[in-house]
Amino acid sequence: MDLIRKILREYDEDNEDDKTIFEKQMFPEKVYQKIFRIFDKHIESNPNFIFDFLQNLKLDDKNIQTTDLESNIIYKYLTEHKDRPNSYIKISFFPSEMSSFFCDDRDYGIRDMVRKYFSFDYDYGAHYDCYDYDDHYFDKIDKENLGIMKEHYLKNLEGEPSEEDFKEFVEEEFGDYIGCALGDAQHSADIDALHSDFEEGITDYLSNFDGGLQNQTDEGGVKGFGLEYVGQVELGDIASSERFKSQLNAELTHGYPTFLEILDGILEDEREGWGMEYNSFLPEDCISINTYKHFRYGGAGDIDWKYFNEILLDRIDHY
Repeated sequence: MDLIRKILREYDEDNEDDKTIFEKQMFPEKVYQKIFRIFDKHIESNPNFIFDFLQNLKLDDKNIQTTDLESNIIYKYLTEHKDRPNSYIKISFFPSEMSSFFCDDRDYGIRDMVRKYFSFDYDYGAHYDCYDYDDHYFDKIDKENLGIMKEHYLKNLEGEPSEEDFKEFVEEEFGDYIGCALGDAQHSADIDALHSDFEEGITDYLSNFDGGLQNQTDEGGVKGFGLEYVGQVELGDIASSERFKSQLNAELTHGYPTFLEILDGILEDEREGWGMEYNSFLPEDCISINTYKHFRYGGAGDIDWKYFNEILLDRIDHY
């Protein structure tokens, strides 16, 4: 480090005055390369080694602010050093933050619904009315349920059994059971469809973070109750953000940050600038849920007929 400081004091900055602090060649190339090689040894396992190293290096120049020197080194390392090892930082988004990415439809309280779903704390408190029986529902009944119904049919049968007579018996004796099981199954399907749109919406919205939804875990890795989005970002992708330079320099004026803190600052700026250009990570528009599809008439989800038969079985067991 003493050698680096000595070279810095001897370096002349001629012809660099018209460039920004990030573009200037503030040090001889051999100084950059010496520092970069030190970074290379540690950055893959510890991205924030860069800040620890610069803090200990204590760069000083009577004509240039220390933060400018440090910003210059970091930016050049992340954008110009071609042999730099990849280095990733982990980022997580929890239910309350994920819900804020959705458009705030006050008529339906979408953000509140999203937050509660990702927290596994939802109870919509409503069920569909029983459906009126229709002949084509008969074909959706599985063998187990048909077998039980046929046992009841044959128990008090007078005369020869027939398929047509059996179908009439099913409608007369079990039509309400079937209709109510269908209502419950459709209600479940519609909820699943809504939740699927929540998950697909957030996964698409956060696709730049190369991650996905998973169960929340504590520091010990124990799974909690709810979902979080866990992703990662390579340092070069952070540096390519339009907001990185100003965010980096601003953070360094207050001390030595982490790259996650810098990324958080960039994301905060991007969210405040919804509808504007130059977002690197977050889309310009919030996530929109098709409320007409989900809340107007119902039927947004495809019935799981296996689940329908499970509900039906539970009902006819009490016949």
